[in-house]
Amino acid sequence: MDWIDNSANDYKGKYLYKFLSKKHLELFINTGCIWFSRADKFGDKLECITIGDLKNKKIHLEKVKQIQRQHLISCFHEATNETLAFWDTYASKEEDRRVFALKFNLKALCKKIVASDIPLETDQVIKMVHGKVIYKNLLSSKKEIIFRKKVKHISLRKEYAFNYEREYRFVVKTKEGFKSDGINIYLGDIKTQKVEILINPLLEIDAYQKLQEYLKKRDVFGKFKITRITKFFKPELIPD
Repeated sequence: MDWIDNSANDYKGKYLYKFLSKKHLELFINTGCIWFSRADKFGDKLECITIGDLKNKKIHLEKVKQIQRQHLISCFHEATNETLAFWDTYASKEEDRRVFALKFNLKALCKKIVASDIPLETDQVIKMVHGKVIYKNLLSSKKEIIFRKKVKHISLRKEYAFNYEREYRFVVKTKEGFKSDGINIYLGDIKTQKVEILINPLLEIDAYQKLQEYLKKRDVFGKFKITRITKFFKPELIPD
């Protein structure tokens, strides 16, 4: 089964960004894997919701969850340049704060994931698609025009309120649903990958420098990049 490129003819940014907490960067360094999460594990309750569900007076959440369990999704942010809007500074726990980002070339990463094995312990038929998320105003639309919000792949549609995210997704789908919470797809050793590691420019300077030291200890500091935004917020990091 081949991957479907749902945005082959659309304008794309040059890069895909993956924002991570320290513990999740550690996992990537250790395993070289990207996590695909089952859609019902996301915070957005409208993930993969159908137009039929939206037209009902009452949304049947269990039916929606059943559809969500049919989708495994890995989320990135698509852009040519980093923006502050991508850095989510809120987390319920400090250890979950997104303090790192992986910056991949979009075309190279797509090629890498498309060529990777899908580690499923089943012979069920799967479909695979990747592309830009399409943002639609779902909740405030009138019932008689909701059908205009249809898209080809429901896993690539989100509520318009999230359009600042400029999300790009890789999706694995099956009708039978997935029992596990997700899967890891192996990309390779981080030291051999064409990837840059960014640090959240909104961190205090002490916290920022501690993360730099962490990258040195993990022997991946060669992948670290100071971005234009970082130079604005942290001019003390720029040599005279």
